[in-house]
Amino acid sequence: MARCPARPRASWKRLPCAALALLLAACGGGGGGTGGDAGNGGAGGATTESAYLLAEFVAKDSNDQVVHVWDPARPGTPVQDVRIVQSDGIAWTSSHLVFSDATRFDAATGTLTTLGHARVFFDNDGKLYTIDLRGGQPHAPVQLSSATDVFEPVRAVAISADGADAWVDAQGGTHDWAIRSTMTAASAPVSVLHLEGALRDAATGLPQYLFVSLGGQSGTAVQPTTFEVVDPGFAVQPVPAVAGMVTYDDWLGADPAVPGLAYLRIAGRLRALRWSSTGVAVDTADLHDFTPALLPAAAVADASALYVADGQSLLAVSDGQVRAVGSFSRAPDVLTDAGGFVAATEVVSSSSTVVEALRKTGGALSTLASGTAGLAVAAGGDAGVVLSGSPTAGTAFELVAGDARDLGAEEHDRL
Repeated sequence: MARCPARPRASWKRLPCAALALLLAACGGGGGGTGGDAGNGGAGGATTESAYLLAEFVAKDSNDQVVHVWDPARPGTPVQDVRIVQSDGIAWTSSHLVFSDATRFDAATGTLTTLGHARVFFDNDGKLYTIDLRGGQPHAPVQLSSATDVFEPVRAVAISADGADAWVDAQGGTHDWAIRSTMTAASAPVSVLHLEGALRDAATGLPQYLFVSLGGQSGTAVQPTTFEVVDPGFAVQPVPAVAGMVTYDDWLGADPAVPGLAYLRIAGRLRALRWSSTGVAVDTADLHDFTPALLPAAAVADASALYVADGQSLLAVSDGQVRAVGSFSRAPDVLTDAGGFVAATEVVSSSSTVVEALRKTGGALSTLASGTAGLAVAAGGDAGVVLSGSPTAGTAFELVAGDARDLGAEEHDRL
């Protein structure tokens, strides 16, 4: 097994581990409110700045945490060092940064290429902030919306090719907020449970619609979960089958190989969702009947199929067809795509966790590791699975082949 030593200042998201550098491109995360030296920021830096700046979360200790922004052409000169305010006394133990990327889309191949991080989003003292990372733009942190109970941004969905316009799913006190990058500090955020998925235009690769869940819980006050489809301006689109979805229904994911097609679980059945410029509709056909399960693992995808758990079984769904891949020893709690395999994190008890992997072709099952509750899959790819908290890795990260072969003892320390 290849071991990748961890460093206290970096979360696992920054560990390249050589073969998984592409998967682990996200830089750490924290919060902001007061800015430092703007460096080469602003319009005056347009001729000297790189096209896109970089951002990371840096923590010297719990009282000294910053969002560090720099130009890759001049890594030794900070553009911003934004201190995290901790009036609630809670220090971040890992990255809270999420990014909106500038992209180029090839409609002929359906390939979306990331050009660079256009914006970084982070929480600070209950508020959501953004920094524009495009070269030649102002780089001061800007508060987005009047939300004051943001715990952490969950994801950002760019709705423009340059990445400057995006919706952020920000975790709040009793539910999430949908917050747009164009909002001011006085703008009211949109109350949602989650931004579940993007329904992308086959011609541009940008979202034509967003799939949203609503609801929440505060103590004993529970708002039942409902679902809706909205356009990029958050105007609700009439889709009766989606409007009829309830708590134990769910968004599963978009078909990675077929434009305008996604999958839902409705009343325990797998259904296809289709969209175009003329609207959104749900097929009446029942593609698969699920074994009853209250909290199934979130689906994962590769370039050809969406992989969905049904109890212990793993299904591959593509172009409206369902194929049985194989079975895990237990119902997975977390699925991770790992090239030719799908890895499953299975919580056996409060003190025991197992990681298994199923080969996508043939369904061969391998046990990759077993350990305490700290065992987790950090990432996966063609080179294998990165484990954290495994008995043999300790505080390091371990690279394991999907079929549990020993990868050798090569050390990787490229941070």
